[in-house]
Amino acid sequence: MGCRTGDRGAAPLVGIVLLFGMVFVGATLVGITGMIALDALEGDLGDERTEQTFSTFDHELTTLLHSSSDSAAVTIPDAEDGTYELTDSGSASLTVANRFGQSCTVLDDATLGTLEYESDGQRLAKQAGGTWRHSDGGTVIQSKPDLRYVADERGTQYLEFSVSDLQGDVGVGEHSMTATRSETGTADCVSDLGFVRYVHLEITDETYHDGWYDFLSEEFEATDVEDAAAEDCSLENAGDENTVCHDESTGTVSVLATVDVDRSIDDYLGVDPTIYGGLYVSDETVQFGTHESLIVDSYDGRVGSYADSGNVTDDLFVADVDTLWIQQAEITGFPVVNGDIQIQPEADVSPAALYVRDDRSPASVDVPAAKLANAFDSIEPIDDEIARTTTLLENETKLEANADGDIEAGAYTVDGDFTREGIEFDTTSGDVYVAVDGDVSLEDVTIVGPGQVSIYAGGSAIDLESVTVPDDRASQLWVYGTSETNVAVAGTVQGVVYAPGAGSLEVEDGTEIYGAIVSGALEGIGELGNADGGSDLEVHFDRSLRTDVPIPEENRTLEFENVTTRNPIDVGFVLDRSGSMGPHGFPGTGWYHPGYDPNGLRVDATRSFIGQLNATGSLEESDRAAVIEFNTEGILRHHLSTDFESVNASVENNHEDGTNMAAGLETGLNELETNDRDADRIMVLLSDGYNDVGNGNSAAVDRQTVATAEDAADAGVTIYTIGLGDGADEDLLEEIATTTGGEYRHADNADDLMDIFDGIAEDVVQADTRFEVHADYSAVGGSNDYAIAVDHWNVEIAEES
Repeated sequence: MGCRTGDRGAAPLVGIVLLFGMVFVGATLVGITGMIALDALEGDLGDERTEQTFSTFDHELTTLLHSSSDSAAVTIPDAEDGTYELTDSGSASLTVANRFGQSCTVLDDATLGTLEYESDGQRLAKQAGGTWRHSDGGTVIQSKPDLRYVADERGTQYLEFSVSDLQGDVGVGEHSMTATRSETGTADCVSDLGFVRYVHLEITDETYHDGWYDFLSEEFEATDVEDAAAEDCSLENAGDENTVCHDESTGTVSVLATVDVDRSIDDYLGVDPTIYGGLYVSDETVQFGTHESLIVDSYDGRVGSYADSGNVTDDLFVADVDTLWIQQAEITGFPVVNGDIQIQPEADVSPAALYVRDDRSPASVDVPAAKLANAFDSIEPIDDEIARTTTLLENETKLEANADGDIEAGAYTVDGDFTREGIEFDTTSGDVYVAVDGDVSLEDVTIVGPGQVSIYAGGSAIDLESVTVPDDRASQLWVYGTSETNVAVAGTVQGVVYAPGAGSLEVEDGTEIYGAIVSGALEGIGELGNADGGSDLEVHFDRSLRTDVPIPEENRTLEFENVTTRNPIDVGFVLDRSGSMGPHGFPGTGWYHPGYDPNGLRVDATRSFIGQLNATGSLEESDRAAVIEFNTEGILRHHLSTDFESVNASVENNHEDGTNMAAGLETGLNELETNDRDADRIMVLLSDGYNDVGNGNSAAVDRQTVATAEDAADAGVTIYTIGLGDGADEDLLEEIATTTGGEYRHADNADDLMDIFDGIAEDVVQADTRFEVHADYSAVGGSNDYAIAVDHWNVEIAEES
């Protein structure tokens, strides 16, 4: 094909035109792209300026709410591409509830006034202390609102929420903010409920609800209830798991969560009893008539039953009266009177009577007595606590007023009177709580299982006849009454009746109480409450119940106006004579010890104890003492004897061989049982080491030692134990003492033995006028307002003119 020279000449021109065209198009594209990028950059800068404004606003608001000032200033800059405004479309509600389903409202649709900046369909908002960004894609959180749900190292959960309701007008330039705190009533609300366990928080906002949903789900670690309406997270559905519900159609997010810790019912009920002794009565005057008999003694229900107790002692009959009249009556125990005491001829009171005022007459009556330095505190009624308990339990399972069938663990309420005969309260799986509007009557009722039964009587009468608890553990039954409750008891009643106030107490002849009674006026002992009828009442106080002592500190060691009497004492001294009591090892080497009692100071201490026997009391029979030593075996050094000079001579400073406490205790127990009589029987065990009899089986000897202590307890023998030096087996010695109702004491060295032996001697030889507190109920009741902190602020924003 041939060439056409004219066509070839046009090609350079076309190329130039195309080149210029491409350059123009490229330049145009660059210009357009540059303008888009610049607009985007300017938009980002606009957001940064807005966010900086919000950050400054947040700082000023936070400072205002946490300072003593009630106003502050803030600047809102000109918004070229958007507008600022205050809206109030959001709200917050908070309801709290206790474990019984009772609730109250802390926040009721509190307005969440919101500062918003809107530009090109996007919003940046300051609501409830948080910053939120909203677009067509939804809401994301920029900074958290003022709400925290936290738990401490013990697992206690806390909720803190500060609501700031922003109201007023916003423009450009300087603005003032004025804050006013609104009362939420959180403390009163929580106090009314006792202990709050559940919270129900509801946030409603048609714009930012999805952001709230994300935040609350994470903050509360809440499980989403799928396809749920807000009511699915209501308090009726409360449980151990936190849940969150999101109703997008209404813009509502709800959270149901736990706070504090799961508490027992006892914490809510809040009865703080005062137990002085086995019997407490209050009136102007109490009179014991002719031939009436009252015995008040005590045992330790933690150790065993009354019959099995090895340490039964006289205890307190507390009379909060102006005058206690004792005619030809017999009282065994310690009457403690908040006023005068009138003891008539032929009356018998022992060990002693204690009174506060000056009138103790006639003075010639041969009854030991002592005047107290000051009065004891009266026991206050518990009417408010009874009413509160009735309210708290009103939604619990209803019991029929009079029905058959045992009652198992749980909380119950009774409308009207509560009467039961021949049933059991079964506490095998937990405690039993019964709130009664009316009277309480129990007859032939038994408590079974290890738990506690608490009955709260709001009526005018408590009537108990033949009511028993396991092993005389009186703390397993508490029957509470108001200040107007009249109490009647008959037969064997085990437990605590607690109804201080202006009511009355009637006791049938021959009644035995194992536990305690706190009541009003004592109407007398006998079928008709006739104080002159000549009847018997025995109160065996479970001293593990004692919360306070009505005797002033300065009178705890009493010197009576007359010589007191006591039972004779048989005491066996069981003394360690193992090799470690004296020097042992190899002098001049690291294998040498001077011994825990090389100088035999235990000999002097034992003789000092023996010297106090027969020191007090006009005894029909004399005290007796025996001496037992032990190393690898038990050695009877002296049998029980009233010849204290001979007994003293048998106490020697011996030390050889190993240690076998079981052998020593067995020898001592055998001596006491072989020579049994009507006497208080004790042993004093001294040891400096562990059981070591050379066969390497010390654990078996330990078990034998404990078994012997149990035999001693069964025989009514109390063992006081002393650990000497740093090598003593304190755990074993303490177990021996506890098992038998005695006490363990430690001697750092032999120099301490004299004081310790003398102290034990004083405990067992002197009349027992020292009463110890064993129980503390002060922890029950109250509220947990510390677990919820809610602030509600009204913040008024105004442009400065």
